[in-house]
Amino acid sequence: MHRGLILVVATLALLATARGTAHLTFDSTMANVTRDGCDETNLCLEDPTDCDPVNNTECLFASLNAMMIMSPDGFNLSVALSGNSSGLIGFGLTQNFTTNDTQLFVCGMDSNDTFFFQTLLRSSDGTLTPNERTTTQIRNNLNGTLIQCEFIIPNVNTTMNGEMMDGTTSFVVLGNGEVNMSTNRTESFTPILNSDRVNLTDAQGTIIDPPVVPPVVPPVVPVPPVVPDPPRVLNINRVGCGNTKLCIESPDDCNPMSDSGCLFTSLATTTNATAGTFDIMVELAGESNGYVAMGLTATASEGVTDLFICGRNSSNDSSIIGRLARNNTDNSLTELVEDLADPDIVVNGTSIRCTFTIVGINSTASRQTVTGTQNMVLLGNGTINGGMIGNFNTIENSATLDITNPSANIDINPAVALPLNISREGCGSTNLCVASPENCDPLTAPMCQFVAFNVSVSDANEFNMTVRLRVYSMGYGAIGLAANAQQGTSQIFACGNDNTGMPFVRTFLINNPNNTLTANSRIIMNPIVDVANRSIQCQFTIINLNGVQTRETNGTIADVLLGNGTLTGSMLGPFNFNLTRRVNLTSPTGTISNDDGGDMMNGARAQRSSDALLVLLSLVTLLAMLQS
Repeated sequence: MHRGLILVVATLALLATARGTAHLTFDSTMANVTRDGCDETNLCLEDPTDCDPVNNTECLFASLNAMMIMSPDGFNLSVALSGNSSGLIGFGLTQNFTTNDTQLFVCGMDSNDTFFFQTLLRSSDGTLTPNERTTTQIRNNLNGTLIQCEFIIPNVNTTMNGEMMDGTTSFVVLGNGEVNMSTNRTESFTPILNSDRVNLTDAQGTIIDPPVVPPVVPPVVPVPPVVPDPPRVLNINRVGCGNTKLCIESPDDCNPMSDSGCLFTSLATTTNATAGTFDIMVELAGESNGYVAMGLTATASEGVTDLFICGRNSSNDSSIIGRLARNNTDNSLTELVEDLADPDIVVNGTSIRCTFTIVGINSTASRQTVTGTQNMVLLGNGTINGGMIGNFNTIENSATLDITNPSANIDINPAVALPLNISREGCGSTNLCVASPENCDPLTAPMCQFVAFNVSVSDANEFNMTVRLRVYSMGYGAIGLAANAQQGTSQIFACGNDNTGMPFVRTFLINNPNNTLTANSRIIMNPIVDVANRSIQCQFTIINLNGVQTRETNGTIADVLLGNGTLTGSMLGPFNFNLTRRVNLTSPTGTISNDDGGDMMNGARAQRSSDALLVLLSLVTLLAMLQS
């Protein structure tokens, strides 16, 4: 999460390296090279075989993805490269290793331990000559002698001289080399892996030889029936998610190309600065007997959702792409006559895939159904019976997102799995502790539900607070903060492991009267999760708590909710709170002073009851004395 300084330094280094190289463009984002997508969307080559660049520093690895295939014979090639070298690593394409030139792309460290990138031609005798092959979106990650880089080779055209291609096929070379510390440029390149000829546009690298055409023979038998063409495929995938398009899916991170139960949408926006509007190119895929849908709304609990559906009318087997207004209060639907640009749909059984473009959205509007750039994104499905469109069933409901930002919903501070040993240490002195049962010890009592708060940064207006939570649950554990837990909303912080075993800390708003959850984007820092059997422990820091009243606190005073809930796949069930206590978050004893607007502390209601009992006993004693 906190890579600001690293990115600034890396950016300066990139700019310094890029002077005088107009054919190269750099991206300040750090490279992250993994085996994700290998044999599904990416063609991967490595030495040794099947090595993992994440866990094996000796792994020399390349991942290739052909994007934006253009007629008749061109495409963009996205390359991810990882290897261990004190100088440089490189990737190359050629038609023949022994007789032809090889187009090389090298990533390395110069004498100042700074990243550099260079394009060269390597002749069959090993001679290296710089050339200017356009390369874009160059990213890097240097860690000791581990060199990682990612880049895009645009407009790879199989008919252009020097592209080292034969159609879409080529030989691939991977290797390393040395850097001339005087010139900070490539001194040598040593091939380590020379591949067989591969098809760069196929994730398996498969080369299909053209069929042999037999000689024409006059027919002597009746003509066989015409074999129907295979079903048309609409290619909707995760390529570009977080980079060129905003992706929402259920379950989390599912792949619409390979996961049959994946409900997926992507939004890619194009801005018309002159008109002050933008268009959204939408991809939508899912499984349904009726329709799948994507909705945009300011709030899912009131007002209107602009709903876009793709489905099949079972009464006449026709395909449907439509736009409707959904009343968020009663779920009623009203069909709109507004056209969608470039609609395309493929329905194969219950599999529905479609694309379309929403045009002319006002980027500053606040009262439209699509509320400018800030919207909640809904995913769901419904029925179609005899042309009648049934109610929309919400399956996924995002937080409010900037839909023009492809990375708006990317977790910039993901939870990590590390051992935690949460105890009562510091309770009442440095930490405010709340537990159920009262004063239970999370180290010795398995059923103890416990949370400790520590205010780490405090000033007149804002403070940061580190939370250490231990809950016994089969699903997730959570705490909530509310100005008033009986009305309005509470901010919920939930943690656990999802159905894939990945740790998470998620933030939600809970409607206090009806206990419904809505995802939101409350920022937390440094989340850690430790799950063993049904014991869930987590630690995170809530930043920028406000010294004045918000939905979370009334100044420094808050109702603390402690509890748990169920987890189905990655979906969180209702929050069941076992304890609600009003405390001063900045006091290790939770004391609420008169200056805070009251005289309560931890267990204040019980304290006031004890005081009242003492007064009553005093009055009874006084009356007895008077009667005697």
